[in-house]
Amino acid sequence: ERSSMVIEDEESVKDYYDLLQQYRTLKKDVRDIVLSPKYVLPFLQSGRLVRVQYSTDESTFSIDENVSWGIIINFEKVKTNAEERRPEDCDYTVDVLTRCSVIKDISGKKTMKVIPLKSRGEPVVISLPLSQIDGLSSVRMYIPKDLLPVEARENTLRKVDEVLSRFAKDGVPLLDPEEDMEVKSSSYRKAARRIEALESLFEKHDIRNAPHIQQKLKLLHAKQEIKAKIKSIKKTMRASTALAFKDELKARKRVLRRLGYITSEDVVEIKGKVACEISSADELTLTELMFSGTLKDATVEQMVALLSCFVWQEKLQDAPKPREELDLLFYQLQETARRVANLQLECKV
Repeated sequence: ERSSMVIEDEESVKDYYDLLQQYRTLKKDVRDIVLSPKYVLPFLQSGRLVRVQYSTDESTFSIDENVSWGIIINFEKVKTNAEERRPEDCDYTVDVLTRCSVIKDISGKKTMKVIPLKSRGEPVVISLPLSQIDGLSSVRMYIPKDLLPVEARENTLRKVDEVLSRFAKDGVPLLDPEEDMEVKSSSYRKAARRIEALESLFEKHDIRNAPHIQQKLKLLHAKQEIKAKIKSIKKTMRASTALAFKDELKARKRVLRRLGYITSEDVVEIKGKVACEISSADELTLTELMFSGTLKDATVEQMVALLSCFVWQEKLQDAPKPREELDLLFYQLQETARRVANLQLECKV
């Protein structure tokens, strides 16, 4: 499927896509610093205009984020069972009056989702985590004391919309992180400079105004997701394989220790070094025969006959019976093989 996804000028599209990903990461880093309780709590007054993020079903690939506007009603600390913490170390939710889509399930439970201010929806006071706040305006408005009537909420949002229209040309003024909120963080300054540099690159990028750029970015995003899935599956397969062989490895090491091929600290002994050099026969059985002295008094012919037993071939129905002088050697071979096999069974190999 990945190979079937052909993208025209893919290298340039990929470069632009990577810049977008970096930009979004840096914007999130800046938000996390500026909108942390340490700096933002003094500015969460009721009546302040606030910019909030909302999600859509489709992924968008632009430096312009999905944001709507609302007005702060209140904020409160999230209650936890943890020990008493400093105010700047706690989590908070902000009650914001904004436009929402409200969906009821079969049981009557409501699900609310922030939507653009001018979309069709209901004026709702919704509790949002600080992470969903995108920015605070320097503009504050009067809000009615009673927001229970729908008309009061609708009228308030209408006034918010009027303020937005008034600042349509230059945009609604936001609180300056350094001058107004007194954010003194080297991490913030560094991220802000990098965002400015990226915005400059976006302006100069050849592919920014190319035809069908959004479709190309969506296709590349899908391709990247498939690539990430493949990587994840391969990693899982490697982990599963390693897990499957872990018990077998332990069992084999028990066999080698009991036969004296390695020490309890997994240091290879002389028998182990000899077994490592054998590649065309059963390493353990042959090494045991060598170190037991079985081959010491054997003639060349007897040794060749014995070694021939390690070469696998189909059993012959009319095979000649070995000579009597080979019986002892053959018996010793069988006993050694049986001892090694029983030890492997005991160690669960």
